[in-house]
Amino acid sequence: MEWICTLKLLPLKTLHLSKTRLLFPLFTLPLLTAAALAQGAQAPAETRHPALFLVGDSIMHTGAGNGETGPWGWGSEIIPFFDAEKIHVYNEGLGGRSSRGYIQEGAWTKIMDRLQPGDWVIVQFGHNDAANSQNYPDRTTAKGNGDETEEIDSPVTHAKESIHSYGWYLRQYVKDAKSKGASVILCSPPPRNTWIDGKIVRGFDGYAVWAAEAAKQSGALFIDLNTITANKYDALGQDTVDALFNDKQHSKKAGAHLNAESVVTGIRSLKDCPLAQDLAPVMLSDHPPQPNAAASIQSRPDPNEIPLPAIKTSMTPMPGVDQLPNRPEMPDVMTLNSGQKVKTAKQWTLRREAMKRTLEWYAVGQAPPPPGNVKGKEISSELLMDGKVKYRLVHLTFGPKESLSLDIGIFTPVGNHAVPTLISPSGTPPGATALPHLALGANQGRGQDVLLVTGPAMPGGETRGPGTNGAGGAPVTGMIDANNKPYGGVSTAAQIAATNQAIQHGWAFVMFNYGDCGEDTTLRNADGSWAYRTTRFFPAYPNYDWGLLRAWAWGASRIVDFLETDPAVDKTKLIVTGVSRTGKAALIAGAFDDRFALVAPVASSGGGTPAYRYSGSVPDRGGKEGLTEMVRKYPNWYSDHLHQFWGQPDKLPFDEHWFIALCAPRPLISLEGDHDQNVNQNGVYQSLLAARPAYEFFKVPDRLGISFADRRHGMVQGDWDALLAFGDKFLMGRPTALTFDKYPPGIGPNAK
Repeated sequence: MEWICTLKLLPLKTLHLSKTRLLFPLFTLPLLTAAALAQGAQAPAETRHPALFLVGDSIMHTGAGNGETGPWGWGSEIIPFFDAEKIHVYNEGLGGRSSRGYIQEGAWTKIMDRLQPGDWVIVQFGHNDAANSQNYPDRTTAKGNGDETEEIDSPVTHAKESIHSYGWYLRQYVKDAKSKGASVILCSPPPRNTWIDGKIVRGFDGYAVWAAEAAKQSGALFIDLNTITANKYDALGQDTVDALFNDKQHSKKAGAHLNAESVVTGIRSLKDCPLAQDLAPVMLSDHPPQPNAAASIQSRPDPNEIPLPAIKTSMTPMPGVDQLPNRPEMPDVMTLNSGQKVKTAKQWTLRREAMKRTLEWYAVGQAPPPPGNVKGKEISSELLMDGKVKYRLVHLTFGPKESLSLDIGIFTPVGNHAVPTLISPSGTPPGATALPHLALGANQGRGQDVLLVTGPAMPGGETRGPGTNGAGGAPVTGMIDANNKPYGGVSTAAQIAATNQAIQHGWAFVMFNYGDCGEDTTLRNADGSWAYRTTRFFPAYPNYDWGLLRAWAWGASRIVDFLETDPAVDKTKLIVTGVSRTGKAALIAGAFDDRFALVAPVASSGGGTPAYRYSGSVPDRGGKEGLTEMVRKYPNWYSDHLHQFWGQPDKLPFDEHWFIALCAPRPLISLEGDHDQNVNQNGVYQSLLAARPAYEFFKVPDRLGISFADRRHGMVQGDWDALLAFGDKFLMGRPTALTFDKYPPGIGPNAK
């Protein structure tokens, strides 16, 4: 990975720099321009001290350092963060170099010649250590941080050569610099622009860990640039981050600025680091300079979209978007289609059925009726936690000619069956066989319009694995950590029983893989139809146009069909939950199936609890995920009839509060994050406010709850605390000190 710097031809006689006339041969120009960028102004002919030397590859310094070739390195952007009266910054990164190549080419020796006591060096390599290139054919290092060597045939000299590990070379920088009385900070390499399931790929193939190990072993300070930047990327989302990159590895100016801010954040977080005193009094921005992501989304669907073939169902067609009025207000849940207000239980029943039909047509698609033939076969069982918990793997069969199936894992407390049961799409149950998967859609997870493409997925047939914990499901271990990764990565029944919050609380817990109900892919067949309709539940019901969210919810209801026959479970205390996409499915399941005694969507974001009329950027309703964003990137989750409302949420004859109201009078808690990058908090407030009349009709407004945990998108301990307390209060009659009506500052009742 490198960039060839294309320079304008200059006279070989002289090069003018500021007011000084210097004689330089042309081949020294790259080194000169690096020095010239120090302090972002005219560099003196000699190094000034104390000095900070930035040593790295093109992620730090690309070309001349001014973006002339397209990419920018963060070394250029970090200079203004330092006080020029206290320290002098020299960006000496070189594109294409590895930790070994920088030393072997003599670049490090030149830095050593300039180092003096009290100076600093920040080192960041890793992007080029794994492989040679045409322009740098002999730069690889051995993987790891060990002292062992590898013997190679040099592609340049064709002689035998011993090379060391990546970590060894990093330790060499530290050792050399310390011998000159200088201090060193090692940085892990920032992430490439590579995403899986909507999350940035972290760790940089092990180089981040090896950098940390090298720092610890050599006594250098360490900045985990990989994690700091990855956290920012996940918070911004893939669409925005794509605009920060020039390619998969190199940043544009805004992306380089973000990396520079991450380094500054790392410096400030180092305990008693003297270099932090040399930083200028510059405030880091909450959001880095970036293009306006919303500006790239059209106000109406792209005319080049390839249409989805219509599916004829038994439903009576409803008006299209062009036939509907503009209605900015939230459609009233307590007004019949005739205009009459709901005043009796019978009228509420009529209203509920009308709302369901509207939601099936426009929002989620029509699902098949309950099959009525669900059977369960116990495949295996075991006692866990010293006999306190029993785990069973059960294989369900149902549907036409019992052609459909679903594996579920059931954890129940031994000797106490009168407890709540939490049903969660949390991955393939222990002992079950993961099903094969279709490939992902060609542009899936990139925030792009997926209806512009058909045919096979990415080259190489990338597939979505089911995962131990199930992407998007409530993690079986209990919560998601600060890096949005499930704690523990557990897979055995014993590990789940020992760590799952619901089980530890004394509840029963049922898990399943939502991908076994419908495959979460935007892959399309040649005729434009969804490929997911060829697998799992869908082939058995060809005349139903249900989207994936409805299929996942329908699968949860089939689990309830079985649990109603299971003597180890209290069928009156069933709870459905899920996180993110499966949080949406949990809300839908609760709305369409009254047997769920409590509904608890977590971080359900766009298409979940936030109102479409109060979320999104096209049109501007406060940003985050709104209607347009969702039908653009994941139309496969919804009814095909929802896409026509792109850019026109005010024409919807419903909004997301209808799903919430349909759960009344059963308890529902919306579990949110106070800085969730996907959730418009006002959208959540508006939904709960508009659904509240249904709960007031039953005189149980306290059963409609809200909780904000300290987190981004995901699920953390605060969510679990609220979920368990809410369930204990309404299903077990237990008192709790927690309240379920508080919003963050500036939202809802706290708005100024």
